[in-house]
Amino acid sequence: MPAPLITPRAATTDPAPVAAPPPSPGAPSRRTLAKGAAWAVPAVALGAMAPVMAASAPPQCPTCLVAGAGGAFTAQGAAALGLASVSGTAVFNIDSTACRLDLFEPAYAVLGVGGTVSWSDGRTTSLTVATLVGAGTFGRISAVNATFTTVSRPIPNGTPPALRPTRVCFDFTAIFVALIPPGLELECPYTICYDVTNVTTTGAVALGSGTVNWTGTLGRGSLTTRTTP
Repeated sequence: MPAPLITPRAATTDPAPVAAPPPSPGAPSRRTLAKGAAWAVPAVALGAMAPVMAASAPPQCPTCLVAGAGGAFTAQGAAALGLASVSGTAVFNIDSTACRLDLFEPAYAVLGVGGTVSWSDGRTTSLTVATLVGAGTFGRISAVNATFTTVSRPIPNGTPPALRPTRVCFDFTAIFVALIPPGLELECPYTICYDVTNVTTTGAVALGSGTVNWTGTLGRGSLTTRTTP
């Protein structure tokens, strides 16, 4: 049987690449957050998604953030006249690995705005000072260090007093910069809460005065979108 005829295919040549136009003056960098609160990370390539995103509505606040593993919790209460001013620190993670990577620049800033501490006697006290230090990166687990102060916490006498923190919540605002349209900033409110576990209490309070220290770890956590007035 004669061999089948094979028609040779015409050679093709890819067109020469066209240089992208330079960014317009004043456009925000794709590598750093404009407010300078986040570290530099590689920009996410848009590729073929750009035309689709350009035709869609502007992105909304992400709902994909979750509470990551909690770390150490420490607090100290200085009591006078039966009331204590309590200051402490907490370390935890914000997990954004489930988030889409084609809506926002990778880096985002985190700003603490308040929170609460719950106690073993059923009381909950507001945080008069709450600072979240650090930033996050979309698609990663990002560590955050928090400091807090709460005042006028009634404290019982004892060595150590029969009182311990059971839960801590931090209200914060995450600032995201959209890829499309360029430069759009979204300030998104969240609350992250953790149970305070394995608490050890040391110190003493007598006649309403003294110093108490609590150390523990952050256990089960949750992150929710916070409703603002």
